Formats: sequence, C-alpha cells, structure tokens
Amino acid sequence: MIFLLDVESGVTQELSLTGLPNSDVSDPVWVDDGKRIAFVTRAAQSSRGGRVWMVSANGGQASPLTAESVQALAPAFTKDGRLIAYFAPDSGGRMQVWVQEISSTNGPSHAPMRLTNHADVTTTRVRWTPNGRELVYSADGRLWK
Repeated sequence: MIFLLDVESGVTQELSLTGLPNSDVSDPVWVDDGKRIAFVTRAAQSSRGGRVWMVSANGGQASPLTAESVQALAPAFTKDGRLIAYFAPDSGGRMQVWVQEISSTNGPSHAPMRLTNHADVTTTRVRWTPNGRELVYSADGRLWK
C-alpha cells in the first residue's frame, strides 16, 4: 500500500492501485513534478527487488515500466521522466546500477543497461544530477558519479 499525506491538513489517504500482481509495494517516488508515482512490487518481507510500476498520483490502473524478471530497488527518474535508474542484481547476484529508457506510453522501450561493475554497491540511493546526464551513488565504500 502507498499512503499519501497532505502536509497542510495532516490527512492521509491510501492510494488506490489496480492491475498489480500483489499488494506488496515499496520504494515509492514522485515522477513528473508529482503527477505520477513509481514504485516497486516484490514478495512480502523480501530484501530482493521487484518490477517497477507507474500510476497516476490520483491512483488507478498501474502500468509496468520494467520487465517481470527485473529485481529493481530504489528507482530514480530524470526530471523529464524519460530515463529510470535503479539497483538490481547482475548475473552473479551482485547489486549494480542499471538505466533504462521509458517510452512515451510509460512502458519499457529498451532493455536495461548495466552501468556499473562493483563488488559492493550500497542500495540506499541512486540519484540523477540536475542536468539528468550523470548519476550519484555509493559503492565499494566510496561515493561515485
């Protein structure tokens, strides 16, 4: 479940989501200046990631942004919403940073591209720089750009 908080009034309300394989959602993030919300669906109590979905900030039918096989965590979007970055395991099970272009219909348009090859990526946050050309993240005990 995703709950929205109106900071001014202090009122919370559950965001209505339909079309999902399960109701275990995590890692919500605002997209398009608050017009949409992206989030991850994954197995309950799992530390592994899941598929990234998008829904209107008003709720309703959610649309998948990544393939069902993707185990994403902590999605982050460029300001224009065209690119998504997230953490996901590589073929060896090590977490890496991946980037994927999102089509104009809000679905996946290209296969994700692995950007990193680190031994130990910290999956707390990946963030785009304001110009949308670079990412900042933590790996191997250092901050990377």
